Amino acid sequence: PDAAARARLSDRLAGLSREIGAAAVYLIGADGITIAASNARESGSFVGVDYRFRSYFSAAIRDGQGFQFALGSTTRRPGLFISERVDSGGKAIGVI
Repeated sequence: PDAAARARLSDRLAGLSREIGAAAVYLIGADGITIAASNARESGSFVGVDYRFRSYFSAAIRDGQGFQFALGSTTRRPGLFISERVDSGGKAIGVI
């Protein structure tokens, strides 16, 4: 819930995105709302966007990982979405 921590995480995700050559890297909470994103400081940021309707999100929550080739709902650009569930204490807390 800490805004400063979310900003620091977004900055780390931006560095990771540059390092691996990904268009974007973002963390979605278990509720489907994006918590932090590599594009947080840009217009069109994914932070606060609800992605629970995307199959890569639901597959990762259910199965541990997901893949989807689709048109980005925010960017309107086609891409491959690769997701992995984030667990804590044996419980799914989000998707990256």
